[in-house]
Amino acid sequence: MSEIKKGSIELTTGEAFMYEGQRGRLGGFHTKLYDCISHADSSNRRLLAKGFPKEVAIFDDWSWDDIVSKVENGAEPRYSPWYSRD
Repeated sequence: MSEIKKGSIELTTGEAFMYEGQRGRLGGFHTKLYDCISHADSSNRRLLAKGFPKEVAIFDDWSWDDIVSKVENGAEPRYSPWYSRD
């Protein structure tokens, strides 16, 4: 079993958005954006992706278990859209 260094694992912007959204820890606009993306049909998701590509992309291909595993192994879960981690 290999040892994982704390802080060596990172969530993508989309994964952090999904994690915080699932936990109910997004605020204001981002809570509404999360709800909007999760309820949108494919046509509207394509439109939303023009402005929020990382946030929309995670809805198409994600695994809650993979995201939680990263957090449990030291990844910072805080969603911060103001800079790009990936």
